[in-house]
Amino acid sequence: NQTLKGICIGFILGQTEGVPFGVALSFWQSGDDESDIEKTNRYIGDVLLYCLPDNADNRQLMDIVVSYLEAHPAARHSPARMQIWNAFMAAFPCG
Repeated sequence: NQTLKGICIGFILGQTEGVPFGVALSFWQSGDDESDIEKTNRYIGDVLLYCLPDNADNRQLMDIVVSYLEAHPAARHSPARMQIWNAFMAAFPCG
């Protein structure tokens, strides 16, 4: 169903963009330089424990989350944001 796929990818993208931005805001509010993108991205990776590749596309991100949910049915009762986080940590460890 295309509508459900759209909702799914929309939620994943909201999480993918929103959470790192929130982490970056807290970093910048602590006095760090907003223009140092590399330092900010390292901080985000240190906090979130995953580092999305620059070339990851929307379909890949959705596939990773859906595959994670299929492989971990006992965890599906957890909030969606936690499932996305777990999927990304497993698929995209930093380093």
